[in-house]
Amino acid sequence: MHHGYLPEIVDHADCNPMNNDIRNLRAATKAENQRNSGMFAHNTSGVKGVVWSKACQKWIARIKVMGKTKHLGTFESKELAAEFVQLARETFHGSFANHGFKGA
Repeated sequence: MHHGYLPEIVDHADCNPMNNDIRNLRAATKAENQRNSGMFAHNTSGVKGVVWSKACQKWIARIKVMGKTKHLGTFESKELAAEFVQLARETFHGSFANHGFKGA
C-alpha cells in the first residue's frame, strides 16, 4: 500500500519476518520469495547448495533455477564449491540471492 498497490507476496529482504520496516519489504513472486530463503535446518555441509558425495568423494554444488535443480559441478574443496554456488546464485537470483548466512 505504501507504493500505491498491494502485492500478492511481500518479501522481507533481510529474511527477518519481524522487521516490517518499509525499506525491508519488497514485492516478490513466489519464486523470488523462495530464492530468498535461508539454509535448511537439515543442511550438514554448512553451505547452502553444497553437499558431500560419498560416491565420488567430492563436494557437489547445485542451485535451483526456474524450478529445476542444476548441477554446477564437483569440487575437491568445500570452499571452492561454496564460491562457485554463490556466484551462480548471484547470477541467477540477482537481488533475491540468499547465501544462507545468518543475518543475510
